[in-house]
Amino acid sequence: MTFTNSSDGTTDEGGALLAAPGFVARILFPGTPPWVRVTPDQIVLSTQHGVVELARHDVVEVSATRGLFWDTLRIATRAELHVVRGLPYGTAQPFADMWRVFGSLGAILSAVVTFEQLLARDRYLNHTAVLAWRALHAAAAIGLPRDAHTLPLGEHAKGALREYHRYLADCEQIAAARNDAFVERQKVVHASWFALQNGGAGLTGEQQEAVLHDEDNCLVVAGAGTGKTTTVAAKCSFLLHTGAATAGNILLLAFTRKAAENMDTRLTRHGVTGLHPRTFHALGLEIVAEVEGRKPTLSRLAEDPKALGVAITGYLDALLDERAGRAALTNLFAHFRYPYRPASDYATQDEHLRALAADELRTLQGELVKSHEELMIADWFFLHGIEYEYEREYEHDTASVQHRQYKPDFYLPEYRVYLEHFGVDRQDKTAPYINAEAYRAEMEWKRQLHRTRNTTLLETYSWQRTEHQLEDALAAHMQAIGAPLRERSREELKQLIRQQDFLDPMAKLLATFLALFKSNAWTEREISSAIEAQERDAERGAAFFRVFMLVHERYEAELAASAQVDFHDMIARAAQYVEAGRYRSRFTHVIVDECQDFARGRARLLRALLKQVPDRRLFCVGDDWQSIFRFSGSDIAQMTHFASEFGFTRRCDLTETHRFSTELLEVSSHFVQRNPAQLRKRLTATHADGRHAVVVHTPGEGDATRPAQTGLKAVLDQIAADCASGSVLVLGRYNHTLPDARQRAAVARRYPTLKVR
Repeated sequence: MTFTNSSDGTTDEGGALLAAPGFVARILFPGTPPWVRVTPDQIVLSTQHGVVELARHDVVEVSATRGLFWDTLRIATRAELHVVRGLPYGTAQPFADMWRVFGSLGAILSAVVTFEQLLARDRYLNHTAVLAWRALHAAAAIGLPRDAHTLPLGEHAKGALREYHRYLADCEQIAAARNDAFVERQKVVHASWFALQNGGAGLTGEQQEAVLHDEDNCLVVAGAGTGKTTTVAAKCSFLLHTGAATAGNILLLAFTRKAAENMDTRLTRHGVTGLHPRTFHALGLEIVAEVEGRKPTLSRLAEDPKALGVAITGYLDALLDERAGRAALTNLFAHFRYPYRPASDYATQDEHLRALAADELRTLQGELVKSHEELMIADWFFLHGIEYEYEREYEHDTASVQHRQYKPDFYLPEYRVYLEHFGVDRQDKTAPYINAEAYRAEMEWKRQLHRTRNTTLLETYSWQRTEHQLEDALAAHMQAIGAPLRERSREELKQLIRQQDFLDPMAKLLATFLALFKSNAWTEREISSAIEAQERDAERGAAFFRVFMLVHERYEAELAASAQVDFHDMIARAAQYVEAGRYRSRFTHVIVDECQDFARGRARLLRALLKQVPDRRLFCVGDDWQSIFRFSGSDIAQMTHFASEFGFTRRCDLTETHRFSTELLEVSSHFVQRNPAQLRKRLTATHADGRHAVVVHTPGEGDATRPAQTGLKAVLDQIAADCASGSVLVLGRYNHTLPDARQRAAVARRYPTLKVR
């Protein structure tokens, strides 16, 4: 039997004729050979009773099976089943595939034509339109083999199948390449308009591309001095110029009130009228007022950081009068004033000593101790009413040529007991930079000394601290020597905490965390889970968070009692109203300046607004290298993971900066990108200074031991010699390391061409 093209079908795609059974089939099925023809509209087959025509709408299923010697074709209609046997191997299945192809050909041709119409439009092809096409036409070829184009079809049908599968698989890449070409053409079309922008200076090629890309979400990653504000203003102006949007349909958002005012001024300079930039807070206020019929009252704590600090200090003070609050504060204050890091974590002894010096570990009694573990032991003794002396000289003379007078870590005078804390793990291993053999020899020397002198020595170890057993070990030691534990009274604890200048700094930290907590809409469970996942300082984090939640409860109660809100509540409430449909957005285009300062709550409000408008655009401009508002809740991840937050995104980079020289740009870019969380970008400068951007001056040999001001003078001498004039900022770790008023006056006289502060 042969399988051939037929040119007498009812369409220009022809059909296929299946006829001429093989040798075995002719023996088993004598008589007139059966034949079957398929066309786009029907199946025609010969039977013992004559020729039968089966219309497409009557055929339910066509299937092919392979037997031992031949193929069999089954054609099921609404009324009966037709079986054609004796077909050669490999002929029945392609015939069934032909029937399916003819059935899908109309939908496939429609899909191809529709996509090509999208490509031919004189407008940007956004991702939503591409996805809508794919969703509408993806089912056209369901059930068809991938190699359907190899069937005996007409060239038109084969071409349509090939194009359909190519469009379906690569529609996003095809659209992206088409859009790039479209943008290049639009640069030419609007060249005269672009040349008039930016006060007649025109726009750079990158700025033009950012304006012309009209993707669902467009992220413009702009370096400092690359013209972010110019690009935002040009985008707004272009939308109005081309009629793509009206002023009432554009929402322009800035992070701060000052930034909004600056943007308004820039738009006016560009001739854009009727468009009023808002802050996120102003937008939230507008939405809440529209839904509730009145503007909410903003709490004074939201507008006055100093008032908020005073309020939180008051909350902390009040917590000292409550059992749960006092316990939480005492735990945080007594045990977690400093971040704990075991000595074994440091690579060198110098690194460890520098860290200890920076923390300046002082006990609750004011002694300066040498380790976090000693601090914990001293404070535990104090809080439990155990009198101790830190590093008191041993009661027997031990000074020799090899040893200074022995000073045990702790002495308990009431019980005449010494305690040594040894920095070893369970296997008596020391930190890597310590000579383990010498340290263990010193441990044994101390033990032997106490045995010889018949004095009592108690021992604790670093592994007890890392395994959270140190306090239990101390309690067991006190029980063994008969030392009763006495908890400090409420008044003693209150007085201690208030005297230690603890509340005011803690209030500042809590105020910062309050902004982070609320602006990111975090939950108690989220923070608790994050703390538990920490490899280090999880206990400290949990202690802080317990205090925070008590403060947060009082803060929210004060807002509720006064029927007031803060900025974070306003944005959260606005987002809830938009999500619930109580506010309907009219904005087809949302443009955000300085998007590196997004917080999670603001992103939530944006997503809710965008979701309400099917054919909308989001255009965000920012520089993740300049994110400075993290203290108030900004989350740089909202920019660095922009696509996961808002969906498919076209990224445009502005890389040409007018603000820095090439030399300074190379140094600063290399430095910033050492942080793996930053977006990768390479900026170029429009000018070079021809000299080093960063010069390291150091005091001369021998100056390291002199007072800080001597080293400063040497460096200022070098700067003055290199620079005819300039501004110098002097930084010091502590106030006492900086020049005093008299010395500053002397500096001003000595270096009149330098502005030193």
